[in-house]
Amino acid sequence: MALGLKPDGSREVLGFWLFGAEGESSHNWETILKELWERGIRRVKLFVSDDLPGIEEAVRRIFPQATWRLCVVHAVRDILSKVREDDWDEPIWRYLYTTNQLERLMREVKRQVKTVGIFCDPEALEKLLYFWC
Repeated sequence: MALGLKPDGSREVLGFWLFGAEGESSHNWETILKELWERGIRRVKLFVSDDLPGIEEAVRRIFPQATWRLCVVHAVRDILSKVREDDWDEPIWRYLYTTNQLERLMREVKRQVKTVGIFCDPEALEKLLYFWC
């Protein structure tokens, strides 16, 4: 799922994609970014994501003027996985374990999908996501 932030601060779901068995790859992300380009999205300043395989390279190819950054939450989690828990003061933990907006949105999408349970085909799932987002 891609979430856009406009100059006025409003957010917009730009799209959602199902990767299937092949999972996330640089080819898949390049296809998605090309689709966004073809839909008219041109002035992208910053892409923020977790460390998805191939996304940084895809961003550089399709939107060379944009910058890619690792999500702060994922960066902090990576750092915290390398230090002992007792190296940090207790009050700091609640700030370090917050989730970003896209993760909250994905959690809600998973909840909606779980409620339905079984879809007759991939298009049925796509319709649910389209109407819900």
